[in-house]
Amino acid sequence: MLSGSRSSDAGCRRVEILCALSLGCWFVSGPGAQAQAVQEAPLIEHSDPPYFDFYAKAIDCDGIFIRGSALVDDHALVIACMRIRDMTASMDVAKQNLRQRGVELHIVGRGQELSILPENLSVRGSSKVSGLPQKSDTDGSRAQSGIYSACGEESLLATASDAGKNSTDLCMREFAIALMNYGFDDEIRRLIESQYHSSVAAGHWNGTRAAASPEDYWAELSMWYFDIRASFAAQGRSAESAANAIRAEDPSGFALVDLLYTQKKRPVAIEAIRARAVSKLALSSVSKRPAELQLVNNSGKNIRFFWIDTEGELRPIGELGPYNRTIEKTFFQHVWMIEDQRGVEIQRFVIEDYVSEVIAAY
Repeated sequence: MLSGSRSSDAGCRRVEILCALSLGCWFVSGPGAQAQAVQEAPLIEHSDPPYFDFYAKAIDCDGIFIRGSALVDDHALVIACMRIRDMTASMDVAKQNLRQRGVELHIVGRGQELSILPENLSVRGSSKVSGLPQKSDTDGSRAQSGIYSACGEESLLATASDAGKNSTDLCMREFAIALMNYGFDDEIRRLIESQYHSSVAAGHWNGTRAAASPEDYWAELSMWYFDIRASFAAQGRSAESAANAIRAEDPSGFALVDLLYTQKKRPVAIEAIRARAVSKLALSSVSKRPAELQLVNNSGKNIRFFWIDTEGELRPIGELGPYNRTIEKTFFQHVWMIEDQRGVEIQRFVIEDYVSEVIAAY
């Protein structure tokens, strides 16, 4: 648990951060967003010992945790939270879904590799363990996608002198992808995918990152929509005119991004309910009602998970590394089981909600 002190110097810390960042005020800046009241800098809480033996500091950014190692500059966490608040200012349902999914943003300091993150402990070089983060850039940049997105602090601490250069805010890029995958529902993701294919077929975004995949399309347009530096600037277009340029280049794409960020189209809200434990004799029942299992491994060891069919056969599904999360498709009244590395059963449980959550910590 976070153990940061909320002593009288917390307010001073906020002021120091604001002064250092020149962030006396923070207003929502995305097109179509309404100016909001001034928000004070979020409180940085420190953990001793570090959370998961690594994360020494964190911000609870409206329920979405931003964590960093002891080497991460405090300013990076504050900037990340401000930008997340900007992006989600009109997205209460999507943001609630992110909280229910346990989405977090993890930041490493200069000189630290993403491989040292706790959630990467057992997935280094392995494709057999669920929760393996996907590298989002092929140019050596430090970023990865997933429920626990991650990036290097330099993406957030770039100075004004970087404006106009081919520098992408990878932290917000990864957050946009997490928003698409875990804040939205299947219907909205299909809309994004359909719009991506239509835009690419029409010749939009040729030679840019936005043409690479639906996730890239959504992430790039999201950054341009909020005037966050992206590869768009490297094409001779100023950041100030980025949103207008999207509208001119890809009117339908802009309309969809605007529709979603202003929440004129809302995703289905989810709620993760703790799954009920059952006896070792329990079997799955036949069901066609789709559901999801949200499995959280807060232990320092791998766990294996199985679906138990209607005949009592254990069907191995995968492994989940330490300090990680995964989401599996399933059905109501299906029974699952998790075991430790020695093959000892930890828990057996039944799916009784649209999103059933199980937390392993042994």
